[in-house]
Amino acid sequence: MPSTHAFIRGTSAIKDFWKELISAGVGNHGIELVDAVAAGDIAYATGKWSAEGGETQRYEGSIVTIFRRETDGSWRVCLHTWN
Repeated sequence: MPSTHAFIRGTSAIKDFWKELISAGVGNHGIELVDAVAAGDIAYATGKWSAEGGETQRYEGSIVTIFRRETDGSWRVCLHTWN
């Protein structure tokens, strides 16, 4: 999370966060994958993100996402953060 926000957890809280951001005019969000590594039941991905706010503002930074393999073999995000 950005330094100005509290940690959020759960589907509802995550949806509310993005809904508020989009309502504020932030859009055209993109992610460029830089690296991804898996070791056992944990994996991580790093990348660069970007977004636009209005016609003249551009935001960008780095992301890290950590995944955990579930018992059914699928991967689930357990932490996503950016700066």
